Amino acid sequence: MSEDIVGRKPKSQYRDFKEVVDGRKFFVRLYAQPDLIDMGTYYEFKTGPLNEYSRIQSQVFYWVIDEPIILVGVEEKDDGYINAQKETIDACDVDIKAQTINIIKDIHL
Repeated sequence: MSEDIVGRKPKSQYRDFKEVVDGRKFFVRLYAQPDLIDMGTYYEFKTGPLNEYSRIQSQVFYWVIDEPIILVGVEEKDDGYINAQKETIDACDVDIKAQTINIIKDIHL
């Protein structure tokens, strides 16, 4: 992992889509705001090992921003050593629209 990661908190970005679910129109705006941007590279930091939730969250960020996300997990071991994981999220395996439609159905229908 690079030592000199310096940057700022990026502005929230969003992506809109409209969907018809069971004859009803829904407008959906998904927001994303990773933890840091440094020279055009987006980072998301987790204080623990990387898991499915952190990967899916970063995939949503990627889907909204349309830029790769560097996902970093940091965990302190019992012996005092730090274990760092780093993954580049540059694809979205989650069907964002389908998942959002399922949420709409659960809440509104």
